[in-house]
Amino acid sequence: QVEARRRASEGLMDELRKRLEAKLEEAQIPVVSIEGRLKRLCSIHLKLQRQNLPLDRVYDFLALRVITRSVKDCYAVLGVVHHLWTPIPKEFDDYIAKPKGNDYRSLHTAVVGPGGKALEVQIRTHEMHRQAELGVEQLPHAEIVDLAASFQRRVVETLIDRAFAAARWHGAKSLG
Repeated sequence: QVEARRRASEGLMDELRKRLEAKLEEAQIPVVSIEGRLKRLCSIHLKLQRQNLPLDRVYDFLALRVITRSVKDCYAVLGVVHHLWTPIPKEFDDYIAKPKGNDYRSLHTAVVGPGGKALEVQIRTHEMHRQAELGVEQLPHAEIVDLAASFQRRVVETLIDRAFAAARWHGAKSLG
Protein backbone atom coordinates (compact mmCIF):
# COMPACT_ATOMS: atom_id res chain seq x y z
CA GLN A 1 0.00 0.00 0.00
CA VAL A 2 2.79 2.43 0.91
CA GLU A 3 4.85 1.64 -2.21
CA ALA A 4 1.81 2.09 -4.46
CA ARG A 5 1.07 5.44 -2.84
CA ARG A 6 4.68 6.51 -3.27
CA ARG A 7 4.78 5.60 -6.99
CA ALA A 8 1.48 7.38 -7.63
CA SER A 9 2.85 10.53 -5.99
CA GLU A 10 6.12 10.80 -7.90
CA GLY A 11 4.63 12.64 -10.89
CA LEU A 12 2.52 14.87 -8.67
CA MET A 13 5.50 16.46 -6.89
CA ASP A 14 6.74 18.44 -9.92
CA GLU A 15 3.18 19.56 -10.70
CA LEU A 16 2.71 20.85 -7.13
CA ARG A 17 6.05 22.69 -7.20
CA LYS A 18 5.26 24.36 -10.52
CA ARG A 19 1.75 25.34 -9.40
CA LEU A 20 3.03 26.96 -6.20
CA GLU A 21 5.87 28.66 -8.08
CA ALA A 22 3.36 30.20 -10.53
CA LYS A 23 1.09 31.45 -7.72
CA LEU A 24 4.04 33.00 -5.85
CA GLU A 25 5.23 34.70 -9.04
CA GLU A 26 1.68 35.98 -9.62
CA ALA A 27 1.65 37.36 -6.05
CA GLN A 28 5.10 38.91 -6.68
CA ILE A 29 6.68 37.12 -3.71
CA PRO A 30 10.40 36.60 -4.34
CA VAL A 31 11.53 33.02 -3.73
CA VAL A 32 15.07 31.64 -3.68
CA SER A 33 13.98 28.05 -4.37
CA ILE A 34 11.19 25.49 -4.09
CA GLU A 35 12.21 21.88 -3.56
CA GLY A 36 9.98 18.83 -3.44
CA ARG A 37 10.48 15.43 -1.86
CA LEU A 38 8.70 12.15 -1.23
CA LYS A 39 9.19 10.59 2.18
CA ARG A 40 11.21 7.37 1.88
CA LEU A 41 9.64 3.99 2.67
CA CYS A 42 11.80 3.35 5.70
CA SER A 43 11.07 6.83 7.12
CA ILE A 44 7.34 6.23 6.70
CA HIS A 45 7.60 2.88 8.42
CA LEU A 46 9.57 4.35 11.34
CA LYS A 47 7.13 7.25 11.72
CA LEU A 48 4.11 4.92 11.69
CA GLN A 49 5.69 2.82 14.43
CA ARG A 50 7.11 5.69 16.50
CA GLN A 51 3.91 7.76 16.52
CA ASN A 52 1.43 4.86 16.24
CA LEU A 53 -0.31 6.53 13.29
CA PRO A 54 -2.45 5.11 10.51
CA LEU A 55 -1.02 5.74 7.03
CA ASP A 56 -3.68 8.36 6.21
CA ARG A 57 -2.36 10.55 9.09
CA VAL A 58 1.15 10.83 7.59
CA TYR A 59 0.85 14.35 6.22
CA ASP A 60 4.49 14.77 5.19
CA PHE A 61 4.51 11.92 2.66
CA LEU A 62 4.70 14.65 0.01
CA ALA A 63 6.57 17.81 0.99
CA LEU A 64 7.63 21.11 -0.50
CA ARG A 65 10.29 23.36 1.00
CA VAL A 66 10.16 27.02 0.03
CA ILE A 67 13.24 29.17 0.65
CA THR A 68 12.64 32.94 0.73
CA ARG A 69 14.70 36.08 1.17
CA SER A 70 12.97 37.46 4.29
CA VAL A 71 10.77 36.56 7.24
CA LYS A 72 8.04 38.78 5.76
CA ASP A 73 8.19 36.70 2.58
CA CYS A 74 7.86 33.48 4.64
CA TYR A 75 4.52 34.61 6.02
CA ALA A 76 3.42 35.89 2.58
CA VAL A 77 4.20 32.44 1.11
CA LEU A 78 2.18 30.85 3.92
CA GLY A 79 -0.80 33.01 2.94
CA VAL A 80 -0.53 31.89 -0.68
CA VAL A 81 -0.18 28.22 0.33
CA HIS A 82 -3.28 28.43 2.56
CA HIS A 83 -5.21 30.18 -0.23
CA LEU A 84 -4.14 27.66 -2.85
CA TRP A 85 -4.77 24.52 -0.77
CA THR A 86 -6.95 23.81 2.29
CA PRO A 87 -5.02 23.82 5.59
CA ILE A 88 -5.34 20.69 7.74
CA PRO A 89 -6.51 21.72 11.23
CA LYS A 90 -3.88 21.46 14.01
CA GLU A 91 -1.11 20.81 11.46
CA PHE A 92 0.64 24.18 11.57
CA ASP A 93 3.81 25.05 13.49
CA ASP A 94 5.39 28.50 13.61
CA TYR A 95 9.01 27.85 14.55
CA ILE A 96 9.91 31.37 13.39
CA ALA A 97 7.88 33.07 16.12
CA LYS A 98 8.75 30.30 18.58
CA PRO A 99 12.00 28.54 17.56
CA LYS A 100 12.78 25.02 18.75
CA GLY A 101 15.34 24.55 21.54
CA ASN A 102 18.18 24.20 19.02
CA ASP A 103 17.12 27.52 17.39
CA TYR A 104 15.53 25.72 14.42
CA ARG A 105 13.29 28.21 12.64
CA SER A 106 10.75 27.48 9.90
CA LEU A 107 7.03 27.51 9.19
CA HIS A 108 5.47 24.05 8.80
CA THR A 109 1.96 23.56 7.50
CA ALA A 110 0.03 20.60 6.16
CA VAL A 111 -2.62 21.15 3.50
CA VAL A 112 -4.98 19.12 1.35
CA GLY A 113 -3.69 19.35 -2.19
CA PRO A 114 -5.06 18.15 -5.53
CA GLY A 115 -6.96 14.88 -5.43
CA GLY A 116 -7.33 15.12 -1.66
CA LYS A 117 -3.65 14.28 -1.09
CA ALA A 118 -2.01 15.67 2.04
CA LEU A 119 1.07 17.82 1.50
CA GLU A 120 3.49 19.36 4.00
CA VAL A 121 5.00 22.74 3.17
CA GLN A 122 8.06 24.05 5.02
CA ILE A 123 8.85 27.74 4.57
CA ARG A 124 12.04 29.45 5.75
CA THR A 125 14.57 32.08 4.76
CA HIS A 126 17.84 31.17 3.11
CA GLU A 127 19.67 31.93 6.37
CA MET A 128 17.29 29.71 8.39
CA HIS A 129 17.79 26.96 5.85
CA ARG A 130 21.57 27.29 5.99
CA GLN A 131 21.48 27.12 9.78
CA ALA A 132 19.14 24.10 9.71
CA GLU A 133 21.38 22.28 7.24
CA LEU A 134 24.84 23.39 8.39
CA GLY A 135 24.40 24.63 11.96
CA VAL A 136 26.09 21.69 13.70
CA GLU A 137 28.96 23.79 15.07
CA GLN A 138 26.43 25.88 17.00
CA LEU A 139 24.82 22.90 18.74
CA PRO A 140 25.51 21.46 22.20
CA HIS A 141 27.25 18.07 22.35
CA ALA A 142 24.00 16.14 23.10
CA GLU A 143 22.38 17.54 19.96
CA ILE A 144 25.44 16.67 17.87
CA VAL A 145 25.14 13.08 19.14
CA ASP A 146 21.44 13.15 18.15
CA LEU A 147 22.38 14.44 14.70
CA ALA A 148 24.92 11.65 14.29
CA ALA A 149 22.23 9.09 15.18
CA SER A 150 19.86 10.77 12.72
CA PHE A 151 22.54 10.60 10.02
CA GLN A 152 23.10 6.91 10.73
CA ARG A 153 19.34 6.33 10.50
CA ARG A 154 19.25 8.10 7.10
CA VAL A 155 22.13 5.93 5.86
CA VAL A 156 20.26 2.80 6.98
CA GLU A 157 17.05 4.10 5.36
CA THR A 158 18.90 4.71 2.10
CA LEU A 159 20.39 1.22 2.17
CA ILE A 160 16.98 -0.32 2.88
CA ASP A 161 15.41 1.71 0.05
CA ARG A 162 18.14 0.50 -2.32
CA ALA A 163 17.60 -3.09 -1.17
CA PHE A 164 13.85 -2.74 -1.87
CA ALA A 165 14.60 -1.29 -5.30
CA ALA A 166 17.06 -4.08 -6.09
CA ALA A 167 14.54 -6.70 -4.96
CA ARG A 168 11.85 -5.13 -7.18
CA TRP A 169 14.28 -5.01 -10.12
CA HIS A 170 15.29 -8.65 -9.63
CA GLY A 171 11.65 -9.67 -9.26
CA ALA A 172 10.68 -7.86 -12.45
CA LYS A 173 13.66 -9.31 -14.30
CA SER A 174 12.83 -12.88 -13.25
CA LEU A 175 9.22 -12.43 -14.43
CA GLY A 176 10.33 -11.25 -17.87
